[in-house]
Amino acid sequence: MMRGFVLGALLGALVLLGVLAAGGLWSPVAPAASGGLLGVQGVPDASRVPELSLQGLLRVNVSVSSSTIVLTSGCRQASMVTLQSQVDSISSGLDRVIQGRPNAHDVLKEVVEGYGIQVLFVKVERFDREQGAYYARILLLQGSRILSLDSKPSDAIALAVRLGAPVYMTQAMMDQLGEKIC
Repeated sequence: MMRGFVLGALLGALVLLGVLAAGGLWSPVAPAASGGLLGVQGVPDASRVPELSLQGLLRVNVSVSSSTIVLTSGCRQASMVTLQSQVDSISSGLDRVIQGRPNAHDVLKEVVEGYGIQVLFVKVERFDREQGAYYARILLLQGSRILSLDSKPSDAIALAVRLGAPVYMTQAMMDQLGEKIC
């Protein structure tokens, strides 16, 4: 059962990246006006692409503990319970280890790198208490094209740690869900 899920996720990622490489899904974030997305020295410009803004976000350190993803910033720490397989994948990514055969996150990392796509950052941006679900976005850059993808935080973080991309969480979420640790 789990093998079918991982294979389905991998095939979905490969199809998505095939569409991305063809230019099919890069436009939702692209500005309508000319002038491009890049500012000084080719760095994406948040004033031209609001999704790139880091206003109201805290950069977090990622760690894992049992079946929990732990996000820490300063003296606050937020924990997100998830599947053990996701925690194991994030742990492997943090340790830069492929255990046995590559998993879907390892393969996705290779595909992203192979297509010259850069993961700019991941932002964990909201929590739905009724559903008990967290929501995140992965911001990708290929050339001067940017894409903002909706993602489960566990998948986004597993990819980010493999690629050394920063992870952010909204200040409001950290204040609401985080606990004081110092």
